[in-house]
Amino acid sequence: CVVPYWAPGESNRMLQKCSQNSHLISDPHSRVILKTKNSNDLLSRGQSRKVQHYWYTSWPDHKTPESAGPLLQLVNDVEEDRRGFTSCGPVIVHCSAGIGRTGCFIATTIGCRQLELQGVVDVLGIVCQLRTDRGGMIQTEEQYEFVHHVLSLYESRLPVDHDS
Repeated sequence: CVVPYWAPGESNRMLQKCSQNSHLISDPHSRVILKTKNSNDLLSRGQSRKVQHYWYTSWPDHKTPESAGPLLQLVNDVEEDRRGFTSCGPVIVHCSAGIGRTGCFIATTIGCRQLELQGVVDVLGIVCQLRTDRGGMIQTEEQYEFVHHVLSLYESRLPVDHDS
């Protein structure tokens, strides 16, 4: 069941206003980023919202991207933008079914944070928690292995702590 998150009759107006104030940025990793800047055109019921919309175009459904680098860059971009907001709401992540690519992105984000804070990561624990929250997160064995690969790459890029 899909529940609309806007008032009846406002969806076309909101999408129209959004597309008028957006611009596309493509990068060398075949990833397109749609960024919408703060604007009164996104005004609804007297409130405006700053929206950063990231659209990863080269990640096929039920599969993995060709390489880990672009996903790590996307995770980093989202985290940097999130930290830059003075007041921020939740990061909303979705793909077609909301479990495969979405699960990989969320697991990677959580895993990167675990590696930064604790120096270790529990991929199975992350996936189990995600699946408790939403069944089916990370749909395929290939996606699960990809999350391991991405986090291994991330760990190799972390600065070495010589005090330990």
